[in-house]
Amino acid sequence: MWNNLKPNNLLQRLNSMETTKVKKIVYGATLMIGLIIFFSFPDNTTKINVKEVVAEESKPTYIDPFKDVQLEAKAAYVYDFTTGKALFQKNPDQVLPLASITKVMTAITALESSTDVKNVVVTDQSLSQEGDSGLFGNETWSLTNLLKYTLLVSSNDGAAAVATAFNGSSFIDSMNAKAVSMGLPSLHFNNESGLDVSTTEAGGYGSAKDVAKLMHYAMTKHQDIFEATRYETMSFASEDEFTHKGVNTSPIAEKIPGLVGGKTGYSVLAGGNLAVVVDMGIQHPVAIVVLGSSYEGRFQDVENLVSATIGAISVNEYNAN
Repeated sequence: MWNNLKPNNLLQRLNSMETTKVKKIVYGATLMIGLIIFFSFPDNTTKINVKEVVAEESKPTYIDPFKDVQLEAKAAYVYDFTTGKALFQKNPDQVLPLASITKVMTAITALESSTDVKNVVVTDQSLSQEGDSGLFGNETWSLTNLLKYTLLVSSNDGAAAVATAFNGSSFIDSMNAKAVSMGLPSLHFNNESGLDVSTTEAGGYGSAKDVAKLMHYAMTKHQDIFEATRYETMSFASEDEFTHKGVNTSPIAEKIPGLVGGKTGYSVLAGGNLAVVVDMGIQHPVAIVVLGSSYEGRFQDVENLVSATIGAISVNEYNAN
């Protein structure tokens, strides 16, 4: 093999090798210069942060549970006791007739009155109220039992008997003063029951937001009084040993999981109202209020909001973790 490497052939081979070597050096240098230029002037619009991309792709798509909720109510409010924030609101500050939701303030005012009233006599005047809730004239009740019964069956007679025991008209003044002291300025009461006073004036007024906060207060301070409203029926005995079977004015009470308590309301001026407090988990109560719905629509409205609220709290807890 070595015999074939004549001087001229050897020179040509060396020249060829030198040329290839030079080409490689030039190519390598060109590539190096190109890389230096590329990294010296990066295009920020095309840089990709891999961590950000992975985090974005792993993030669940958020769907608002309240987005498709349909309501008949003119106003609604969902208030989370734990965070002190609204989960949902529709016309939250619109002042509307309350109807028998008024009785929530009646109960609070009676229980927190400085007057030491333990028993209440159902007078004939009390029985003159609209509706018949099965009370008897001159029947004596313990205050707590009468309040429980009144809230469960929405007894106008019972509310009137309580107000009478606490000096009638001055009791209404106390209800209004209580609303002011609680920082609920939209609440105003003309009577203890919430019955329409006339064709143009209601027995009580308030906003969905303030009613939600009223329910918060009621369930925090006097939950035992509202416990009866969790059940479809409950029996009570007066001090005269008369037994009364109370039927809940809310047909969905036992259908709502975690119900702590609630109050219905209906009148010509108010339409259908409903306020409930529901425990959405371990010690996670939420107030749900609808005002200005229809007689049947208020129940469907609350059921819709309960379902959406369960979804909203689940999403919030997931994001928190």
